[in-house]
Amino acid sequence: MVAGAGGSADPPILYLVPYLTDPAVRRRLRMLRAGGARRVVAAGFRRSTAPVADIDGVPVVDLGRTEDGRLGRRAVSVAAALLGVRGWGRRIEPPSVVLARSLEALVLARAYRSRFAPRAPLVYETLDIHRALLGDGVASVALRALEARALADCSLLVTSSPGFVREYFDRFHHGVPPVLLAENKMLASEVGPVGPVGPVGPVGLVGPEGPAVGRPPGPPWTIGWFGLLRCTRSLELLGALCRAFPGRVRVEVRGRVAASMGDRLEVVASATPGMTYHGPYDRGTDLARIYSQVHYSWTADFSESGANSDWLLPNRLYEAGPSHCVPLASATVETGRWLAARGAGVLLSEPWETSLPQWFGSVTPQSYGSDHEAVSRIPRGDFVDTDTDAAAFVERLTSMAVAR
Repeated sequence: MVAGAGGSADPPILYLVPYLTDPAVRRRLRMLRAGGARRVVAAGFRRSTAPVADIDGVPVVDLGRTEDGRLGRRAVSVAAALLGVRGWGRRIEPPSVVLARSLEALVLARAYRSRFAPRAPLVYETLDIHRALLGDGVASVALRALEARALADCSLLVTSSPGFVREYFDRFHHGVPPVLLAENKMLASEVGPVGPVGPVGPVGLVGPEGPAVGRPPGPPWTIGWFGLLRCTRSLELLGALCRAFPGRVRVEVRGRVAASMGDRLEVVASATPGMTYHGPYDRGTDLARIYSQVHYSWTADFSESGANSDWLLPNRLYEAGPSHCVPLASATVETGRWLAARGAGVLLSEPWETSLPQWFGSVTPQSYGSDHEAVSRIPRGDFVDTDTDAAAFVERLTSMAVAR
């Protein structure tokens, strides 16, 4: 049993999620704990065969297995969980707040809350806008109608980018609840103190694993493409850059390859001198090391241009910041606007097939030093959430519970 049905004077925060082992879920749970939430319970689906009992000590109610990217099968999983809510719902002590990550989790959260915790505020957390919610087709309209009904019951909308509010919620929904912007910043526990940093010399970033190895002066100039690897156009652009400037550029690729990419990444990397795919990395221990070894961070993503890719603020933007790694971004998307407001980053425009090699052909130690210095002037708090920030997040959630 996660908790008894009788309740207590210190009820937990319930976090309902579509994917229990998503690293972003672990980060949010760590943020809740760092912010002073004494009791947290997670519930949701897994994409592994083995059940999930806890996440970093946070107890879990495992709702069974689902699949990534297969909306039909995920819908079946949600329907089964809805039918079984009386069973798994009894395993959770009535919470003070119900935080639901994604629309499918919000549907389950409403069902759970109406039966077991009708007075608990409902919070919708959305960090991406799935393409299924866009468009004028019957399915998209139906999903948005479902989302609108659920939003009407929510006390708060948590989102990671103002682009999502401006481009999606304000356009497609009326009566959106108050919005809390919670960017995909790194946690203070993921980043150590920063030592002396030179524009083209070794970097003194220290992470949980110890001192990071510094980046050597260029050329060759090194671009790091890290994170969820799903954009085939990024792969082609970076491969073409390596071929156009042999010996002057290296591209280091690390992270989890999306199913939509297939084996394309490994095929291109193995056939392209200067490009290396190193496999996945551990965000909790590897960030300082991998970012301190590259000069530029590839933050561009074209996989859903005109929609989610243009509106989001990606994890890699914040991961690169503490290492003072220079971001490469599109000038016309939310990431470019974020960087332009801070006078930093290399901002390119379409067509990238032309602007990327033109920019790279002009890179010098002096221009890199200037770009590096601009990034180093960005306040650390723009990249990293402190424990104080985490406490403010938890306070926003728990104050709603008290108010009710």
